[in-house]
Amino acid sequence: MDIINLDGNGVDQSVLSALNSVTFTPDAFSSLSVSLSNLVVYHKASTLTVSFLNTLPFPPSNHPLYPSSLKVTIPPEVLLQQSSLCSIAATNGIQLSCAVSGQELTLSYSSSSATDYTKLDQQTLSLQVSNIINPPSTKPSSAFLVSLLTSNSYIYQTDVSKQVTMTTMGTLKSVSLTRSSDQPSQAINLTLSFSPNTPLKKSSFLQFDISLEQVHLSSQDTIDAQAILDSLQLFLIKDGS
Repeated sequence: MDIINLDGNGVDQSVLSALNSVTFTPDAFSSLSVSLSNLVVYHKASTLTVSFLNTLPFPPSNHPLYPSSLKVTIPPEVLLQQSSLCSIAATNGIQLSCAVSGQELTLSYSSSSATDYTKLDQQTLSLQVSNIINPPSTKPSSAFLVSLLTSNSYIYQTDVSKQVTMTTMGTLKSVSLTRSSDQPSQAINLTLSFSPNTPLKKSSFLQFDISLEQVHLSSQDTIDAQAILDSLQLFLIKDGS
């Protein structure tokens, strides 16, 4: 900073130190909820619903200073498919579009009105995505990430507090159990076959509960694990997991 007299000559001078930078914390969305239409493990036709109260202005994507959009990142356990469709009803005269890309949803709108950016303030937004694949187990999913942000990633509001948890296990298909003989006290071979509904990861294991009222196992009894592994390998390759 310089002080200069009327004839253009300098009088005083001082160098000001730079102001400290300030980092602001984005607001959290109010009343955020995330739900699936059913809670069966690996169900392939669920509908995802995300709703929340927006408590800030939501500028359009063509705003000259703050082009903005709403992004929802779906956790990897909840799979979007190529056939997944996202929709949202018009809110206070604003019709948002919803695009699906990978595991991310992007909601935005364009407007030539200088006042439209305030119309979504204090409004409840609710979007739905069809043809979701549920998580492959009853383990709680990772968190959903919901953010209202500008095109250069400055965030107004964000939230990572919501998960989904499956409460009902899937049902094995084509289950059959046969024995080589029906004679009492006879040494027999049991043959169990089934088709899994859910991809089995490397950390998975199979558990068999056998009724001792029907069959008594001896220390010499064995299970043909290779046949089971071969069947599972075919399932994993077919499923692509």
